[in-house]
Amino acid sequence: MDKESLLRLVDSLHRDKEIAKDVVFQGIEAALTTAARKHFKSQNTISIQIDRDTGEIMRTLSAGRVLLSVAQCKDSKVLRWL
Repeated sequence: MDKESLLRLVDSLHRDKEIAKDVVFQGIEAALTTAARKHFKSQNTISIQIDRDTGEIMRTLSAGRVLLSVAQCKDSKVLRWL
């Protein structure tokens, strides 16, 4: 799903179902985080955040003390499915 479609979906749910936009974003972030943890079966901490203005999905992988922003990773196979 592209960024614009994601923002339209959130806005539609907000207007049609009278759900606060932040609640919708939090639900999507939680679902993506759970899916990523199950997919990678890793002890590393995976965090998903969605920029409320642009719709950009930011993924962060915490491996011990090292934080890697996967959103800037050049290898698209790493998190292609997100």
